[in-house]
Amino acid sequence: MKRVTSFRASLIGVLGIFLMSVDAAQAAEQKQEVSNISPYIVGGHDVRDDAYPFMVTLQGSADSALHGHRCGGSLIDQQTILTAAHCVVHLGSILPPERLSVIVGRTVLTNENQGMRMGISKIFVHPRYLDDQGYDVAVLRLKNKILGYGAIALAVPGSDVLEVPGTPLTVIGWGHTRHASPRGTDRLQEVEVPAVAYDECLAAYSDTELMSGNREVDLCAGSEGFDSCQKDSGGPLFKAVGDKRQLVQVGVVSRGRGCAAKGRPGIYVRLRSIEVHDFIRDPERFQSSLLN
Repeated sequence: MKRVTSFRASLIGVLGIFLMSVDAAQAAEQKQEVSNISPYIVGGHDVRDDAYPFMVTLQGSADSALHGHRCGGSLIDQQTILTAAHCVVHLGSILPPERLSVIVGRTVLTNENQGMRMGISKIFVHPRYLDDQGYDVAVLRLKNKILGYGAIALAVPGSDVLEVPGTPLTVIGWGHTRHASPRGTDRLQEVEVPAVAYDECLAAYSDTELMSGNREVDLCAGSEGFDSCQKDSGGPLFKAVGDKRQLVQVGVVSRGRGCAAKGRPGIYVRLRSIEVHDFIRDPERFQSSLLN
């Protein structure tokens, strides 16, 4: 989750040569000035191996998966990953796909016997992202199909019952367990967070520019002591539905101020938004439709 003092998106650039290494970009982001540093543990616990086969780690250029972990993401079909736009954009330009990879099927980052690493062929960022930070989503096309790992279902327009204020939702990631922690965790963590009403969240962030002002795409969840944090960005916020407890992703970890701080819930991208849903379903067609 991108945790900052303030955030203002810049104009989107075209895909170009990435001049700064991914690791350097991560270091720069971690050095950003922050406020409301929380002393609270985020409140999660260890995830057992293979509990969430759809979870992926988005990797930068590093020697190990632990140090290369950049963001989370979710497998939404055999060749597609959903993550946050700010995980794949730097200085207004989309990162070249060859600078990144994903590892699917891994619970412990240092356990190289778990899962597989996959290359990325294309990166699509929601075309409204840098004009409206609420659209903080990106779709990654993999070079090859992933077999043997189940994808997570996505919330669709009209499924607002899944995120009624107070509803318990689950978020997972390898992010920091404290806002000021220097690094994330080795084993995947999960925490239950309550959905927060839009107006309540808007009031909580009235002194910042973090809310996009678009209630169709901003979804808030979390409470004091229970939250996502840095390096959880791009990961899934989901709910178990029905007798079979099918997991349905309702949001993507996006941004906030502090981690697990009182009165500062996490801000997620709402997947049931029509513009978000349509982009994820067919990013090329969606982008083309905006040009016509």
